[in-house]
Amino acid sequence: MESLHRRGGVAVCDVHWARVDRAHAALAGLLDDDERARRERFSRDADRSRFTVAAALLRVVAGELIGCDPRAVAIDRTCVRCGAQHGRPRIAGGALEASVSHSGDYAAVAVTRAGPVGVDVERIRPLDHGALADDVCAPQERDAVTGLSAFHVLWTRKESALKATGAGLTLPLEEVVVTAPTEPPRLLALPGEQAPAARMADLSPAAGYAAAATVLTAAPVAFRQQRADARLADL
Repeated sequence: MESLHRRGGVAVCDVHWARVDRAHAALAGLLDDDERARRERFSRDADRSRFTVAAALLRVVAGELIGCDPRAVAIDRTCVRCGAQHGRPRIAGGALEASVSHSGDYAAVAVTRAGPVGVDVERIRPLDHGALADDVCAPQERDAVTGLSAFHVLWTRKESALKATGAGLTLPLEEVVVTAPTEPPRLLALPGEQAPAARMADLSPAAGYAAAATVLTAAPVAFRQQRADARLADL
């Protein structure tokens, strides 16, 4: 895999996609004790597969970038609020920033050295987006929610930004302001902060999905997407 680098002065954020139905025993063997314990707490096979593929993909990608076996990658997921191992992943050494998301058939891992990163993917599914608009959208965003796709675009942009901050859903989504779904993605405000330094991109692993990534930096960032199914299948 090509290493992260700066291209013409522009930092890179790579987003790796893998199908969760490709989970196999070798992937579970990459997980550490905390990850295996968390995996076993899922009651549904589909949820265990999503977690397994996402956690293994993070280890494979990070291992390739820092030059070690995936099993030897030290990943700290300590939650800053409760101390449990379900927080934003931090790779030992601090130079590599990472974020993980999964929904439906896909898992995503975003990695960069440009700054704190968040990635979010959502399968576009039937829901009453009008009823949810007050909880998700800022007042100035509600007219832009013209359908399910537009709603999910806003949703993933906001969640990727919150994941980059490390706050997750502890901050209200309606206080995170982004550009309209028809406009280039940009983070306009966070709670208590106007015009935060951030770079954002819309992503898509497949039809029927919305996804976004955010890096907290004022510098330009080039977002790249790549499939990781073959790399996981070879393990």
